[in-house]
Amino acid sequence: MRRQADLVGALAGLGVAVLCAVVASSGAVPPLERFAFHLVNDLPDWLRGLAYPVQLLGVLALPLPLAVAAALLRRWRLCVALAVLPVVKYAVEFGVIKATVDRARPFQSVCREDPTCGHFRDVPLHGPSFVSGHAMIAGALVVLLLPYLSRRWSALVIALAAGVALARVYLGAHNVLDVVGGLAVGVLIGSLLNLALGVPTDVAVRRSPGSRRTLRAPSARTPSP
Repeated sequence: MRRQADLVGALAGLGVAVLCAVVASSGAVPPLERFAFHLVNDLPDWLRGLAYPVQLLGVLALPLPLAVAAALLRRWRLCVALAVLPVVKYAVEFGVIKATVDRARPFQSVCREDPTCGHFRDVPLHGPSFVSGHAMIAGALVVLLLPYLSRRWSALVIALAAGVALARVYLGAHNVLDVVGGLAVGVLIGSLLNLALGVPTDVAVRRSPGSRRTLRAPSARTPSP
């Protein structure tokens, strides 16, 4: 089935992404965004040990092992969506967005290359910053996985995606709108993949509060007498 929720998600993701791109296209970082960057970036240094593994949930290669898991569970539509996600993400990020919006990383755009201005925890200091590729992957994975998850697991996946975005700002790799825009583009991509491939009806309606089923393989159907 094609769900109305995915159409709404695609439109919402597109709208937020365009707004973030318009603001970021000047190359400058507005005062409110600068304040938000420092608010997250100045968090205690002991959080670095948590931020590093969390950000890995947004790496380009992550959808591929998830695609293998989906194939083993015979979730073929999800498998195809996860398999093509890295290609679509790379094409949209570098072929469209970063070719259109040129804003430098916080070391340049916020701190004017003053190392005492912020905390840059082993991340690239130069190069294009809008949008965050990690946030794109995280946002897309949320949209692709949610139809197959119970509410408990859905909340965890959403929290982890938010953690990826916060981790990239905390580590000093991106500005705030870079990750917000990245999440929005990811939601747009994930929603379009769901609309293109469809979501199996046996999981699209399986979201009851007490459900504990997550990514289960479709049960064998008993033939009618």
